[in-house]
Amino acid sequence: MNYALLVYIAPESLRGLSSEDKFALHGGGDVGPPASASLVAHYRLRPPPTATTIRLHGDEVVKTAGPLPETREGLRALYVLESDEPDAVLDFASKLPASGSAAPLRYGR
Repeated sequence: MNYALLVYIAPESLRGLSSEDKFALHGGGDVGPPASASLVAHYRLRPPPTATTIRLHGDEVVKTAGPLPETREGLRALYVLESDEPDAVLDFASKLPASGSAAPLRYGR
């Protein structure tokens, strides 16, 4: 079974952090998957204000700089793990540095 872990981080939780600390918070730390799971993919994402929103209106592609909605948290990292043991995935998620921030860490299968 594949599980997606979505790491959301509130922008105010990043204020005052060094670049190294921000990198670690986004999953740059030394946390590895448990033996009963394999890491399929891990992506660090840029901050929401740097995003480009792409929408299709009929046959026309419309690009807008930055996200349209204002959010309290931004999706900053995505992990995909494969495991037959959901508890192992939850254990991995609880050890990610961002899991201690005020923003939620969501997972689904």
